[in-house]
Order: sequence, then structure tokens, then C-alpha cells
Amino acid sequence: MLDRLDEAELLGWSVETVRAARRDGYLASTADAIAVFETSILLAGLRDRAKPTPYDFQDAAVTCIEKDTVPGRRDVRRIVEIMMGGDRVGQVGYDALPPLARDVHDRLAPLGLKLQQRGVRRALLDIASRPELEACSDVLWMLRYLMPQGAARAIMGERKLGERSIQESWDLALGTHQRALIELGYEGVSIEQVLEQRLRRAAYAPQATTATVLAAVEDAVLYLRNRRLADELGNHALVVLSAERSVDGAPEVLRRVRRLLAYYRTGEPVLPPWIEAFTKAGYAHYCTLLPTAFADEDAGVRHVSAMLGFLFGMESLALSLGCDRTQLELAVAQSRPRDPAKTALLWAAQVHLGRRSRAELRATCDELLGNPLVVPAYPQYLSGFVHALEPVPGLADFVVEAVSQAFGRLPDPVLLPWLPTLIISLRKEGSELAPLLIREAGRIFPGRLAALDAWVPPWLDQAEPAAPRPVGGTGGSALLAAHPAVCDAVAELLGCAGTWEETRTGPAGAVLAGLHPETGAALEALLSDA
Repeated sequence: MLDRLDEAELLGWSVETVRAARRDGYLASTADAIAVFETSILLAGLRDRAKPTPYDFQDAAVTCIEKDTVPGRRDVRRIVEIMMGGDRVGQVGYDALPPLARDVHDRLAPLGLKLQQRGVRRALLDIASRPELEACSDVLWMLRYLMPQGAARAIMGERKLGERSIQESWDLALGTHQRALIELGYEGVSIEQVLEQRLRRAAYAPQATTATVLAAVEDAVLYLRNRRLADELGNHALVVLSAERSVDGAPEVLRRVRRLLAYYRTGEPVLPPWIEAFTKAGYAHYCTLLPTAFADEDAGVRHVSAMLGFLFGMESLALSLGCDRTQLELAVAQSRPRDPAKTALLWAAQVHLGRRSRAELRATCDELLGNPLVVPAYPQYLSGFVHALEPVPGLADFVVEAVSQAFGRLPDPVLLPWLPTLIISLRKEGSELAPLLIREAGRIFPGRLAALDAWVPPWLDQAEPAAPRPVGGTGGSALLAAHPAVCDAVAELLGCAGTWEETRTGPAGAVLAGLHPETGAALEALLSDA
């Protein structure tokens, strides 16, 4: 509710603006003055201000009066500036600045720059030799986050979780963007307060997602170093995650959780309670959504890969917190994808869980390459394998093998038509995973062209693993032939009669015993009872 004096002032602004607009050719009326008055109050409420500021009034006047054309020499924004005495370009003095703007200038005073003047000023911060400049660095990074682009631009130095620059270089134009700095003063008395309000507003917005809330948590740690705010927003991320039924934000959630977890593990003695609770809730949440995401056509392979990356990457922490691995195994077992890329991703997940061996996966890929009906879709399978490097990075060598086998076995008339599809899919969805694939290929392939002719791929050079020797194989045959009395005694006990027959490969009974081991087990039990 506006004060009477504020309401009268705002009403006078509205009437004068409409009168000036009519003189400049606008078809403005009393209804437009009422609309400007009400819209100013609405904008002030949306911006968390107790009363409309001149900036709110100016935006409301432009919205309500200015249409698609400007009939006169001046637009509505310029008309409002002239009416409020802003027809001359000038600067607000230090004493007239809001408390926030004065606080910013005071905290940046150690830089020794005339920041109130217009133009760009270069600031060099040698934090290693002058530790007191670290406070100036904190202010500059918050200004870079809050103010328009160009007001505070970092030339050298960066701010990441767990890292601090020892030298920084900035281009500052606070005098040129004095209006933006003054507007911040209407939101709070310090830049920390304004930044905290904006982070809360972004995290508690109706359309906020889990990734949005985690981004607010990361910014609270990065810029404010506020453990209390980070814990509060982290607990809110749990609420948002439990309400989500879509997996669109899974890649962003995975990246931010990994960064936060790495930061807390290196910089804190124990993990915060909210991140442990988030790991448990996320593990159960993504296990529940995994079968649906595999079958859903709207869920891309990148999103499903991020879900598996969260489940496999956080598995050790989740199990230590009391989660059940059976839930993940059941989720993978219930998944029935129809898309070739998701099918390949499911195969990779089964290899990680021990449900499928690499030999079986290699045989499946050979079967796909040998089927003319499946060969046109083979690039999609390769795309799925590339995305599988996110949850299962240990399959990098197998992906290189799968791509190499395709290029080595398929003839050019078959290979060339689907080659553009493979390149486009890898560039569009797997660009961040390509470096891992390239490093693995550089490790496998020879480094010199002359060595390529004599080079043998490791998957062809490996000897075939020996098949498990059946019970009673060659060793058992030699043992029976060396001690026939034992077999004769067992035959007499069973009431059987027969003679020994020698073959080229040894006694035929040894092969029969290897094919039916349950008979030997039953015989052993009979002898033990006897």
C-alpha cells in the first residue's frame, strides 16, 4: 500500500508524462495515465520494491504509451527523462548515492582507481603479494554476476569451486553503468544481500528445476561462501527433485552434483547432510524413472546416459548411506528400449553390472555388422556406445574397437551412406565425450604412419580364452587309465559289468562324465552314504 505522498507523486508523474507525450504526437489519453500509474505499482511489486522508483515508472510509461511507432522526435523513454530533469547527461555524486553504491566504492578503494568517472578502467590484482585485495576480488565477482555485461569484465582469472586466483585483471566501467549500480541500491543495502535475494528468488520460483536450485547452491558457495544459505537451498533441491517426473534436467544435475561433491570432499571434513540426503533420494528417484526413460521416445539417449551416470557415479556413496543395489539391478532388468542408441546404452549398463560380458557384447556387435538389415542403423548403436562413456568410461577401448570394426569390415557402398549420420550424431550429442574417445584411440593406434602396416589391433592380437576344461577331461582320462581298479570297484558296487575300451583320444567314458556332471555328484553322494 502506497503512502499518500508517494501516491500523489506517482499520479503527477503519470499525468505530466501523458501531457508531454500528446505534445509529441502520441495518441495518449487519461486511460493511458491510469494504466501507467497501475503498471508502475505492479512492476514495483514484481521487483520487490516498497514503492515505484523512477525506473519502474519509465518502464511502465514505455509499455503503456509507446506503440509500434514513434510519431515525434522523442520516444517515451526520452520524454520521461526530460520530465524528471534527466535531459542532461551527468553523474550522481558520492554523497547522493544509495548505501549499496557507496559501500561498493569504499570496498574497491584499495584499487586506487577513479571508478566514478565514465569510461573503462583497468584493475590489476596481485593477490599473492597483497592479500588485502582478495576482498576486492570478491566484490568484483559479485558485481560481474549482478550488473550488466561490461560493467565488470574479467580479463584474467577465474573463480571455480575450491580454486582461487592469485592474479586477476579486470576492465571496470562502473561510472558508465552508474544507473545499474544505483538500481541495485533499491534492492538491498549490500551486494551480498541482493545476491542472496536473487538466488532465493531463482531457487524458489514456480518454474525452478532441480538443476536451477543446484546452480543457486553452487553460486552461494562460489560467491557468498555462505554455508547456511547453501544448506537451505540444498534441502530445497530435495523437494524439487521428488516432485519432478521428467528427466530433461538429468545432464545438468549430474554435472553440478559432481562438482559440489568434489568440492565438499576436498574442502570439508564431512559431507553436508543435505548432499547425503540428495544422493539417497536421487539414487531412488532415478532408479524409479529409469525403465520409463528407456521406453519413452521423448527422453533422449543423452538424458538416459546422465541418469545412469548419476546412478553409477554415486553408487558407492549411495550404498554406504544405506541404499540397496538390487533396486538398480531391477531397474536395468525391467528396461525395454526400442531405440538402437538406448539399446546399446542398456548393453553397456549390463556390462557394468556384470549381467553381460565383453565377449557377449563383442559377439552381439559382430552379429549386427553381419546382418544387412541392421547395418543402416549401426551408427545409432555407435552413438549409444559413445554416450555410454558417461556412466561407464571403462568401455572407451571397446567403443574404439566397435568403430574400427565397422570401418574395417563394411564395404564403401555401405559405409559411406551412413557416415554423415554418425558424424552429425556424435557432434550434436557426444561432443563432450569425443575427447575421451580420441585419447583412447591415440593410445591404441600407432603413433607413426610407417608402423601402421605391421600393426595388429589388440582385439585381434588377443588369444582366444581357453574354454573351461570339463570334469573328467584329458586329465581325468589319464587318471582313470592309470588306476582302472577304482572304476572296476565302483562298477561292481553298482552291479555293472563291462570291459575297458581304448580310443584314440582316451576313454570314451571321460567325455560322457564331462557332459553329465550331475551323475558324478549323485555317485559321490551314494558312496558317502555307503
